Amino acid sequence: MINSGYVEVQNHTYDLHSINSDRFGCMQCSTELIEEYEKVLTYDILKLQDEIYRETRKMPNTFTYPYGKSSKNTEETLKKLGFKATLSCNDGINKITNDPENLFGLKRICRSHGDTMEELLGNMPKQ
Repeated sequence: MINSGYVEVQNHTYDLHSINSDRFGCMQCSTELIEEYEKVLTYDILKLQDEIYRETRKMPNTFTYPYGKSSKNTEETLKKLGFKATLSCNDGINKITNDPENLFGLKRICRSHGDTMEELLGNMPKQ
């Protein structure tokens, strides 16, 4: 599928896309220092980057926030890691400009766990 040019595999965290007692998705824990958070986030994301590259020979350049959750330091860390875009869980249509910053926090159409593909496509905004 990847070789078709129609499908890309991007990063969504290796093991931070869960909810535990203090972390929701890849958000910073309330007791975590910025340095600790960046270390945890970087380790997790690079682990998946390496795995995806090993399997596909393509390096992901877009990050999807698990549950749409992030912290004020998340995006800066992602930029340091070379990501060119991020996807939020906010519904809507994006207006893309020539400003590369415009590619961070992109809106998307999310499919709820119980929704069928027909329901998802039926609820898409009309242009």
